Amino acid sequence: MKLTTKLALSQLKVNRRRTIWTIMGILLTTAMLTVIYGLGFGSGMDWVERMLLDASHNDRVIFLSMISGLAFVMSVIVICIAVIVVSNAFRVSANERLTQFGILKSTGATKKQIAKTVIAEGNFLMMIGLPIGIVIGLIVHLVGIEVINRFLEPLLSYEDLQNDAFFQFVFYPRALILATLVSMLTIFISAWLPARKAAKIPAIDAIRGIGEVKVKNKKIRGKGLTQKAFGYEGLLARTFLKRSSRNFRATVIVMSFSIAIFIIAGSFFDHMNSFSGMRWGGATFGNVSASIWIDTERGIQVEFEDIDQEVDVWWTEQIVDGDGNVIETHYFIQENTEIMLQRDDFDTLTNRIGNLLEDGDTMIAQVSNDRFETEIPVNDITDFTAYHRARWDWGIENDLAWFHVNLIVLDEASAQKFAEMAGVPVGSNILLNHGQEWHDDGRVATGAILDFGPFTIEIKTDEDTYEFDIHGQISDEDAFHYFGWSGTSSLNIIVSEVSADMAFQSLRWLIDTREPEQVTSLLQEELDAYLSDIASWMNVINHEELAALERNTTQLVTTLTFAFVGTLILISLTNVISTISENVKTRSKEFAALQSVGMTGGGIKRMLSLEAIFSSMKSLIFGVPLGLLGSFAVFNAINNAAEFDFSWPWLWILAAIVAVFLITYATMNHAANSLKKQNIIETIRNGSGM
Repeated sequence: MKLTTKLALSQLKVNRRRTIWTIMGILLTTAMLTVIYGLGFGSGMDWVERMLLDASHNDRVIFLSMISGLAFVMSVIVICIAVIVVSNAFRVSANERLTQFGILKSTGATKKQIAKTVIAEGNFLMMIGLPIGIVIGLIVHLVGIEVINRFLEPLLSYEDLQNDAFFQFVFYPRALILATLVSMLTIFISAWLPARKAAKIPAIDAIRGIGEVKVKNKKIRGKGLTQKAFGYEGLLARTFLKRSSRNFRATVIVMSFSIAIFIIAGSFFDHMNSFSGMRWGGATFGNVSASIWIDTERGIQVEFEDIDQEVDVWWTEQIVDGDGNVIETHYFIQENTEIMLQRDDFDTLTNRIGNLLEDGDTMIAQVSNDRFETEIPVNDITDFTAYHRARWDWGIENDLAWFHVNLIVLDEASAQKFAEMAGVPVGSNILLNHGQEWHDDGRVATGAILDFGPFTIEIKTDEDTYEFDIHGQISDEDAFHYFGWSGTSSLNIIVSEVSADMAFQSLRWLIDTREPEQVTSLLQEELDAYLSDIASWMNVINHEELAALERNTTQLVTTLTFAFVGTLILISLTNVISTISENVKTRSKEFAALQSVGMTGGGIKRMLSLEAIFSSMKSLIFGVPLGLLGSFAVFNAINNAAEFDFSWPWLWILAAIVAVFLITYATMNHAANSLKKQNIIETIRNGSGM
């Protein structure tokens, strides 16, 4: 065995604690790269190929490019962090051995041999960490597939389940080879950078121990203020950090990065929840809804020569042969029917549905008619409404804006609740003054529909006119979501009752029940029986199932995000813990000297605690602004799909601050406890009594 190899091996044995933490960083990096390449180029590619089997070549290329691009970006982030973390461990190792390197150089060792000594350390660690990391990566890949499929299952349709649209564990040799090669390259670069630097230090400087700590005559500003605030120990802590800035530079960098990505991940989670609630929020009252829509218009097939020129063709239906040639065209015109639901139907159905519910269940009923309409002066609509109506160039004539009207009837408990929200007596008529619209670019926006003031509204049909005094409004977004999506073309009004002679085209019930599955089934049967002779469209929805789909979609994305971020933070922590622990160990002679002139163990512990606090504060100074910038970037990306306000990630910032101080303090405190075992005289004489 060559001398350089023996020296490297002995150094790893002497500094076992740092060796273990460095191996941890290497195996986590290798495991993460194995998972990224395995999921991206193995299971991910396989899933896209199976799902897009019948898709066009361009669609397949686009999706495959997206997956490979995502895997590439994620691996680059991992590599950058790994190089900083692992190379810092080798840098600390090389710095500790400067005197040894100086002696070797003075006896004839070349720069190349010195560099080989450090690189040999990397080779030994790679031989241990690489295979373990690959095995862990394959296990995580396998477990990750199960986790993804668990979240994915509720999102799949029956046809998808039949076609086995789940992710599958695919052992892709090329992905494994790529992960191995990239890990080896990462470890080599991490060892080579400090090795090259150590080799360049002149022999005399190395023997004298001139390395990371550069003592300059320049005064440290603000030391008087530091001493007043934190005492003599605080001054020593600040002086050491200032003169040993290189020693903590990598630690501050990775801690700042960890803080930033933690805040960004938290902000991503918050904005994804806002986005999903806005995009797919729907009715949030209760967990079951039932809707009926009566067909008051139908298509009548006519011959082309019988079509009146004054009557528009509603739609056409073409019959084609096997070659795609049109052999026959059917023409349909629109015919209005007089079939409508009456007040008696509404009361009967509401009572029947009420009989299906248990004590404690609640229900809200909503009635509407395509022929319920009203006109509001343009001066009374908001800029939000005017903007979206102008986009479509409809609904405004003679300075009047035309609206559909939906009437909502509440049960007693709900009437009390919404009256309190509007600040009006129970039995008042209340406008739900909140609308939602889609921009041309696909984003969702919300806003008030009318510039509200108490007013009387005239609701017109072809035959009748009904007047309602509007006493209050609810513009809160939460209340709006009780009743589902609403654009700027309709007004939703809570009324105490509806007129006996009103006819309805649409009925809807929102139900809060403890047995959603049972109520959904009973509702389906009840409405089917009642509407068997009426041409209608019916929809009964178990919103708990839809909520589960939304939760699973959000949870899948956030779980994968936090898994990636969490692993990066773990890699960073190996550097933080290793650097702080080794820093305390290498300064044992300094601490022994301080104790010999009267500093107590408690004073040294306080000094180290203040060093942890100062370095944590420096990391937060850089990490929090970077996290906020990243949060704004995430917000802008999601805001391209839905328009909502930026949510400041205060909770995540607070969690990051607490976590940073706890980690650095706990690590420093643990390392400081080891000083109790040292012999002051032996430490001063030999450099280490630990």
